[in-house]
Amino acid sequence: MTIVNKHFGRTITVGNLIRIGFDKSLNFKKINNYEDLIRLTTQLNQLILSSKNVYHDRIWEIYSIERDKLNLRGSESEIKSILNQEAVSNVIREKLLTMSFTQLFKETLVKNPLIYLYQSKWKWFERDPFQRPYDLKSVLTSEVDNHFFVLEKTGTFDTLFDSNIFEFPITEYQFFLIQLFENPEIVENAFKKFTDIFDVINEGEKKELLSITKRLIEELIFRRFIVVAD
Repeated sequence: MTIVNKHFGRTITVGNLIRIGFDKSLNFKKINNYEDLIRLTTQLNQLILSSKNVYHDRIWEIYSIERDKLNLRGSESEIKSILNQEAVSNVIREKLLTMSFTQLFKETLVKNPLIYLYQSKWKWFERDPFQRPYDLKSVLTSEVDNHFFVLEKTGTFDTLFDSNIFEFPITEYQFFLIQLFENPEIVENAFKKFTDIFDVINEGEKKELLSITKRLIEELIFRRFIVVAD
């Protein structure tokens, strides 16, 4: 796999599917390092913007995501620093997850500064939840929809994709909950703001909603998408 395909694999695949002709316009074989790759983004940017292809919105969206992912990629020293942060965060996370929810309600949490929330019109993940290769051809025929995901800076370097930035699909509810912690927020306050958006008609529905919200918050803590505020 070339360095270009490691970072812009989906952009290149869609470009070939819609016949933009990246291979004819850009010499990928001359791209040998990270610095060359950064310069390549300028050429990709111009080529995609000048395209009048009917699928322009689709390829621009995935190019923008992959460009952001490349720009977030950490240096060796930054990755080591994040790895140390993760070790500390894991200890704190375990304490949070062993608390009673009454205790957790009083904690002030915040969105992990190492994660970046995204909402896209099309599904761009290379693999679905069942770990089958994702067919990008389906993007060309699918309708606009809402897809939510996170790009996370991690302390793990994936040599296959030459990056420490991982992608995680999330649900709309998780997306909204994380947004409630954009600034430091007491869990109880965020819990109330989230549950207040739903109309419940009886005690049974209310009990189920509270249980689901509790699980959602615990899952976000487990994934370190929300962490203890400094």
